[in-house]
Amino acid sequence: MEETNQVTNYLNEEKQQKLYRFNYAVHKAKGALFFAAGLSLIPMMLSYSRTDGQLGSFEIILFVLLFCSFIGLSFFASKKPFTALVIAALVYVAYILMLALPFLFSQGISGLVMAIYSGCLFKIIVLTILGKASQVAKPMQLLKEEMDL
Repeated sequence: MEETNQVTNYLNEEKQQKLYRFNYAVHKAKGALFFAAGLSLIPMMLSYSRTDGQLGSFEIILFVLLFCSFIGLSFFASKKPFTALVIAALVYVAYILMLALPFLFSQGISGLVMAIYSGCLFKIIVLTILGKASQVAKPMQLLKEEMDL
């Protein structure tokens, strides 16, 4: 009888440790998504100040969609942190390409390359943050799915 209690205690402790690591992964994913949302706000404010408050509605709508999707995905990260981070990276890349499309039509390939290259420091930082958080989140999401089965 005592052996059964020891095994049960051991399994409960192991499950608690796995749950703790999963919660850490969720915390890291949420932090990365909130930080990416805030960091993407900086280039938008800079471009808004450079154009004397006359940004096009296309850019503003795209940014609001990006910002809201990052915030919404941070809530989704409670259940599936890796999936939320991958979706956030795809949304961010789509955002970059959508902002570069008008430059492609007006200036050609050189305009597209220039639009993608401009603000590359912020773009690299956001994608790096999402990538680093996903390294922690992927094994923990798989572990959580195994535990739920």
